[in-house]
Amino acid sequence: MSLINEREVVFLVVSCDRYSDLWTPFFTMMQKMWPDCPYRQYLMTNEKDFVFDGVTVIKTGPDVDYSSQVRRAVEQVDSRWLILWLEDCIISRPVDTARLQQIVSAACAAGGISEALRRLSFIVRWRPGFGDGIDTEKCPLSFCRWDVLVS
Repeated sequence: MSLINEREVVFLVVSCDRYSDLWTPFFTMMQKMWPDCPYRQYLMTNEKDFVFDGVTVIKTGPDVDYSSQVRRAVEQVDSRWLILWLEDCIISRPVDTARLQQIVSAACAAGGISEALRRLSFIVRWRPGFGDGIDTEKCPLSFCRWDVLVS
């Protein structure tokens, strides 16, 4: 199986301005634990700016509801494949990029979400003080294909 071109996949951190205090810790840990991330990185915000090396901000406007905000962000991304991540799920272990690329490529080859993506839970573990009482074996991400329909 050949690996998908890394430019075809986007890593989108879904957030809103209310959680801006998490953006620096999130991307600092991501940079530390996943320094060779091959995917373009985006942060979804409402109206706030954020500057961090390698991160592009997507502003979705005043907070209406979660699904509308995510849709507005996704419409601004020039990729069919998205890894959606939540800003309060801090990456606290080194990411095995080669393994992740194999899983993402398998999912893309299958034309959508693959059972293989269930294996992604190795990427994240909750840091002490984050998410007390949450099942640490759950993986807080989605992987999906986004087709833009042109009328």
